[in-house]
Amino acid sequence: FSMVLRADGKVWAWGTNGSGELADSAVAVSNVPATIPGLGGVDTVAAGLGHGLALLADGGVWGWGANDNYQLGDTSRRSALAPKQVPGLSSIVAIAAGDATSFALDRNGKVWSWGLATAGRLGNGASSGVQVPQALATLSDVRGISARYQHALAVAGDGSVWAWGLNRHGELGEGSTTDRSVPTRVPGLANITAVSAGDFHSLALDRSGNVWAWGYNWFGQLGNGTDQNQLTPVQVQNLNNVVAISAGG
Repeated sequence: FSMVLRADGKVWAWGTNGSGELADSAVAVSNVPATIPGLGGVDTVAAGLGHGLALLADGGVWGWGANDNYQLGDTSRRSALAPKQVPGLSSIVAIAAGDATSFALDRNGKVWSWGLATAGRLGNGASSGVQVPQALATLSDVRGISARYQHALAVAGDGSVWAWGLNRHGELGEGSTTDRSVPTRVPGLANITAVSAGDFHSLALDRSGNVWAWGYNWFGQLGNGTDQNQLTPVQVQNLNNVVAISAGG
């Protein structure tokens, strides 16, 4: 499913809806955009595999859709067909969502995570079970976060990059294929301003406008002229003066 945030703070959504992804109190697929009722004053949206998140101007986070693994932050394990507030969060400035996982960054630079902990994807030291929102004790001064499938990334104020979760193809960039349940620093990177997590690979953008990539590369998604997986960051070729990045499947 897809979402668009309009300048008036309203959110529009379309696509699959079997778990309430469109937050329209129904489960019918929509092939045209429709506004999400009852949701306004939104600053940012994030789409997970089967759930959506919205960050409001007041620093609160709202979620809807699949909740079988607590990805909406409560223990009901029932899908929400309309937006509801995620409990226990305030002063949030950024959000991200993955496969049954949700993340929030607060104004003090702390990362919060909740949902399914398999493969360490929440970064809180757990590698199984489900969790409600809690701050990551080992990570501070974070300026940006990204999540997609079963791993997540964070960029800190000193320009360092931290990664956790699934690492089957080296998507954590720390030189191994071992899953990590707590944030691990990605070596060889400095002055990073943004990160983006793909399904099994990762991207980082540095202050000079260069892009770095690591992880799965069977289809050339690392852009380094090969189709070999990379366990540590490599520079993407033929790019300069880049100002934004995004990674997909």
